[in-house]
Amino acid sequence: MSQFTGASSEDPLIGGAFDEDEADETLKAARKLKSTQAGMIEPEVKEGTGRPVARTTAQMGVVFKRKDVNDAVREAKEEKRNKPLKDLKATDLPFKDNTDHKLWDNLVRALLDWAGTVDDPFGTNEHPDLTERLQELWNLFFTHLPLDVTEYPAIKKLVSYF
Repeated sequence: MSQFTGASSEDPLIGGAFDEDEADETLKAARKLKSTQAGMIEPEVKEGTGRPVARTTAQMGVVFKRKDVNDAVREAKEEKRNKPLKDLKATDLPFKDNTDHKLWDNLVRALLDWAGTVDDPFGTNEHPDLTERLQELWNLFFTHLPLDVTEYPAIKKLVSYF
């Protein structure tokens, strides 16, 4: 008896489902079905050559849009300004002067007070109301600096440290 197969050498080979190849008709039908499914495009064949015609960008669904050079440069600079979250520091907060740091401390305290009222105070970083509450507190403490807190990832990141 073989230790790998569990059958002795005297036993005839047992046939399996994959021992036989599929019939040619079955393979052709399966290939035809797969090539005509949604999203599959039959390539056009150039007459006389039998070779496929090159696809154009319009056939591929690619659309080109004109953009003003100044807008493109401004967007590129903004992307460079956006640091990875791990590199954000207090200096990345949109403050105008040092008095804003005192207001920031008050905002953090108010947010911690709110965190104490939710069911899972240690899971508030992922709480669905965090951004909304943070915006309300920002509008309350920073009336001189109106902005959308979602546009400044440093705000949410630094608040979530506490």
